[in-house]
Amino acid sequence: MIEQQSLFTIRPARIEDAQKVTDLIIASDIAEYGVPDCMIEDVIGIWEEVPIESNTWIIQSEDAFVAYGYVEEMSKGRLDCYGFVHPDWYGKGARTLLLEQMEQCAATYIEDYENHGIKYELNHVIPARNEKAIALFESKGYSYVRTYSRMVIEVNSVPEIIPTSNEVTLLPCDMERDAHGLFDAYTESFKDTRGYYEKPFDEWIQKVTTEVYDLSLWFVAYRGDELVGFIICKNFPEGTYVDLLGVKRSGRKMGIGASLLTTVFKESYQRGISSVLLNVDSNSLTGANRLYENVGMKPMFQMSMYQKTN
Repeated sequence: MIEQQSLFTIRPARIEDAQKVTDLIIASDIAEYGVPDCMIEDVIGIWEEVPIESNTWIIQSEDAFVAYGYVEEMSKGRLDCYGFVHPDWYGKGARTLLLEQMEQCAATYIEDYENHGIKYELNHVIPARNEKAIALFESKGYSYVRTYSRMVIEVNSVPEIIPTSNEVTLLPCDMERDAHGLFDAYTESFKDTRGYYEKPFDEWIQKVTTEVYDLSLWFVAYRGDELVGFIICKNFPEGTYVDLLGVKRSGRKMGIGASLLTTVFKESYQRGISSVLLNVDSNSLTGANRLYENVGMKPMFQMSMYQKTN
């Protein structure tokens, strides 16, 4: 359905919009953070996860893409929302209009959650330093929850791999050998974090082996016959992106996380990739941000989560 709002037209995204939406997100990222943070594969990947007709919106002014947003049900009771406005259209009401669309969509989910006695959280991730965006969300009843940092290291010389315990062996990931152990390690190491939501083995493996992932930059740690740690990476235009890093309880305090990270640093350098990036919850209960700082990573920019709950 196409909806007309004064000078704007609102409609769902279509697959043929992927490049223009990617360009809009990149323009928004550069304006907010100074660097791009999106590839077309990311956009298409999201559209494979959400009902594109009901949960995505493109705001246009004639042929210009003004804003884009989507709502994703991460698990029962958790809705994550993302919105992007082209910098040429800041201050013209597009962000407010986009928020209205996302809240109308979320209301359908929330009604179902409340009817079934399910507690919900409605989350929006916005630039941490955008005061106008912060004021808008606070005016709509959202509260600040946490900050995420994008961290980076520039690897300009051959890095040293931080050694781990003699009990532990690091290996390149082999999915025939490691797939089930990898899934078990992911489940144990992430199940108590806020970003975790349960998925069946086949669905999880399919999600982490799409085109944007580079399995040749995945490594695993074994303690005896048990896979106790792993690192899963993507290829981004600006460098290697560490998507997931986890260590099971039976492998903690052995230096596995630092060893896996520095292994990726060295492998990336040897391939001519100088930057390694990741996102971290600045309030991480596991102290992940301290680990990344200890191996030389530094914050590039920050995003804040604002939330409504029942």
